[in-house]
Amino acid sequence: MTTLEMRTRIMDLLSDSSAATQTLAGDLMNDYYHLLYALFDWDFDETRRTITTEASTQFYELPADCRKLMHHGVQVTSGGYTYSPQEVVDEEFWNVLNSTSQTSDIPSYFFVRGGEGQQTVGLWPTPATTSNTITLRYKSRTIDLSFPANYTTGTIVTLTNGASAVTGAGSTWTAAMIGRFFRIDGDGRWYRVSARSANTAITIQKPYLGTAIAAGAETYVIAEVAYVPEEFQLLLVYGPLSDLYYRRNEENRGLTYKGLFDQMLEKLKKSAGKKTMSIRQPNRTELMEVYSVTDGNENPVLS
Repeated sequence: MTTLEMRTRIMDLLSDSSAATQTLAGDLMNDYYHLLYALFDWDFDETRRTITTEASTQFYELPADCRKLMHHGVQVTSGGYTYSPQEVVDEEFWNVLNSTSQTSDIPSYFFVRGGEGQQTVGLWPTPATTSNTITLRYKSRTIDLSFPANYTTGTIVTLTNGASAVTGAGSTWTAAMIGRFFRIDGDGRWYRVSARSANTAITIQKPYLGTAIAAGAETYVIAEVAYVPEEFQLLLVYGPLSDLYYRRNEENRGLTYKGLFDQMLEKLKKSAGKKTMSIRQPNRTELMEVYSVTDGNENPVLS
């Protein structure tokens, strides 16, 4: 569901198409959108990006959309091996580490410096060589929904199954469309736009799973979609509706939509932190059978 469709549904349920209600509905959708991201460390807003080391350079800028590094959010690949340095949270300890200059391509610690939006990450020891890969795993920063008009001009002429390059005809795709979502009409799957290189050339973030298009003329849409799992996107309808009905002193309807919001939020809490459909965790005995070595407290560790 696009953000325009969600806002329209709110207004239809209210039977109010006024400009004032449209603006207020949009503002409340943004309030709830940011609230969802602030409440929990959802797995659906996990982002990975890579940067490369420079010899004798200790600190590197974090991506502009980085809100917070995740646990084990920094990894360095060097010489065919991947290392996970430990985070230093105490700047005094970081300064002690750096009291003597050391370089190595095997990092032991990392430290995040600076305020929000201006953060850098440092490695210790300082990288010794250039072009090793630093992989950053982090929670992305949310931006306001802007409710742009859906874009449908032109057609899709080339899109290969399993590929990410999209070629259009008669379109004028812009850099502003990066981060929006692309869908072939009739296919039903949404793909996030990750790059735009020309008026008729974009790249989608994940490989295309639909029927291949070659020398075709398929219709499509590029639209803004809230970055929330599709089955839970109605949270951005139920929450604002509850608030709007309360503002109108229609308490019963407000309570109804609050209840729908709370029920769906509980389901999201149970599912959003899991990578698979598994509902069972292995018990201690099973873990002991998998791992043959224990620590001093008889906790299983990798052999």
